[in-house]
Amino acid sequence: MEKSYRDTFLSSILNAIADPIFIIDEEGRYLGVFGGTDRSLYDDGQPLRGRKVSEVLTPEFGDFFVNQITHTLTTNTLNVFDYRLDTQTVNLPVFEGPGGVQWFEARMYPIDQLFDGKRAVVAILINITERRALHRRLQELSYLDPLTG
Repeated sequence: MEKSYRDTFLSSILNAIADPIFIIDEEGRYLGVFGGTDRSLYDDGQPLRGRKVSEVLTPEFGDFFVNQITHTLTTNTLNVFDYRLDTQTVNLPVFEGPGGVQWFEARMYPIDQLFDGKRAVVAILINITERRALHRRLQELSYLDPLTG
């Protein structure tokens, strides 16, 4: 099936965004992967398409993430939360991103209609590792007297 102008246009807009945007169904399957093009902040998420969160993440973190999806669908509201992820534990074929422990802000919102026959959410993930490090440093400096140390 050929993509319409509208689909091509929307896909191009989403792929121009540096942060990854996922469509994930209620079972934790990645149905759509867009954006996330900044390799200094993110690995390529395209290999996630069609896979389940439980196949990609550790069991504990996978459960946490699916619970967040369930919460988002149950409350039918925007769900914003931060999480820590050791990118070395993610099951991806190629690592191009920053690696190591990273902090992310997730912004999940339910999709009003069924997507491929299932309830699903849109999840935008924002790498906030630098922001958290700066915040921690500012907190340290606020308690430190520069004269006496």
